[in-house]
Amino acid sequence: MGEITREQIPWDAGRSRLIKALGMEDAEPEIHDEIRLEPGRHAFLLCSDGLWEYLSDAEIIDICRRGRSAEDSLALMLDCKNTKSMPDCDNYTAFLLFLEV
Repeated sequence: MGEITREQIPWDAGRSRLIKALGMEDAEPEIHDEIRLEPGRHAFLLCSDGLWEYLSDAEIIDICRRGRSAEDSLALMLDCKNTKSMPDCDNYTAFLLFLEV
């Protein structure tokens, strides 16, 4: 949404907002304005820093364009991450959704 740059993410105060909110009864969600999607294929990636810290935005976009499915694209992202990181250096969680509008 353009609120911060990718370079600002590691130092942003909101970086761990989701983890900090889990299990908190008084956590309030942020509601943003509606976003209209243009016709075509869209990808939505929700992942932990154990994955995105090793992949650039350009790599993620390229992998999503090349992948035949969300499962295929996640496998390609993992392969890319594994070439850049030490074995078992960090855990990761990732969810990828392709939506055709």
